[in-house]
Amino acid sequence: MLDKSKLTKSGITAMEPLIEGNNLFVKGGISVISSLAGVGKTTYCLQLKNQLEKDDYNVVYFNADYAPMDIDDVYKPMKVAELVEYANEATDEDVIIIDSLKSYSALNDLDVMDNKDMMSLFLEFRGIVVRTGCSIVLVHHSFKEKKLKTAPEHLFGARAIEEQCDSAFLYSTLNTTVVKNRLGLIRDTILDTPSLSMD
Repeated sequence: MLDKSKLTKSGITAMEPLIEGNNLFVKGGISVISSLAGVGKTTYCLQLKNQLEKDDYNVVYFNADYAPMDIDDVYKPMKVAELVEYANEATDEDVIIIDSLKSYSALNDLDVMDNKDMMSLFLEFRGIVVRTGCSIVLVHHSFKEKKLKTAPEHLFGARAIEEQCDSAFLYSTLNTTVVKNRLGLIRDTILDTPSLSMD
């Protein structure tokens, strides 16, 4: 008979929304928000940061794109090993936002188009959320040179990105298409884009 006393439990718990009434972002999970260039996903994620801080979350926003932002509380990205070490002190009331996944991957000499590289990166992210309960939100790009018919095809890069996250959705100012959601939303559902207040 197998001896279960020699095994370590996975530490994964039931998933719940990060924000009450918003089933797009997963608490204690990995969420990916993507859009075409110039749609405003960074602005939306800065609003998300503001909303989460109002809800008493501690949010760290890493600007891996080094884009100009009129906000003080945005940080230079860490390499993966540094991020893992830094996040060991995180709790389930902490959120890490990385903007963008493509730039963060390049910073770590990883190819966003390579399944092995993305699997390796997402396993590091998964280790953080399982150990700490912290939530990770990744700002991502969609293919710009094509207008494809199905939402999953719009996610730029390796298939491992969609496979390894808990929630993935395509953002636009008018509506949001759910690509994947472990909170129970049906794939390819079109939702009104949730509004977040900057007040």
